[in-house]
Amino acid sequence: MKYRVAVRRAGIAVVLLYAVVLMAPHVGEPDRTEPGAIAVVRAIIGGELAYASLNEGYYDTLECLDSASCVPGIRGHGPFLEHHLAVTQERREYGFEFHAGPSAEPRSDRRVSHSAMTRFAVVAIPLNSTPQRHSFCGDDRGSIYFTDGGAVPRVEAGRCLDTRHSVADVRPAGR
Repeated sequence: MKYRVAVRRAGIAVVLLYAVVLMAPHVGEPDRTEPGAIAVVRAIIGGELAYASLNEGYYDTLECLDSASCVPGIRGHGPFLEHHLAVTQERREYGFEFHAGPSAEPRSDRRVSHSAMTRFAVVAIPLNSTPQRHSFCGDDRGSIYFTDGGAVPRVEAGRCLDTRHSVADVRPAGR
């Protein structure tokens, strides 16, 4: 009987040790939080671009993209952004900020939402800033830029200003 208990305990110990070794971060392994932050910024830009294609070229708040109910004239269209992204402030060790650009000017021949804007930017900032971590900024131009050392990207009027380092383009080629 004691032999079975000992074997069982040894088996459990081996399984736990194996799990710890496999799941532990390895020295020199790349930071996996950055691709996650880029994916969130990319998804928000993609939602904004899809929304603008049906809203006279104007962008809108994340809340509007989440519900699509604030868009006059667009009926039967689902959300342009998944709910968890529309309300995201922190995710995968990054904080996210949405920066609205200038408001769309109302015109009598166009029906746009009251919160429509001509530009936007979204920023991802590491919560634990280290020299190896980057911050990211994406805007209506469809590109995602990064700054070194977790420095907060500068944004003005819904436009990323630190554009020296590009990570990715979200817009399809030819646009």
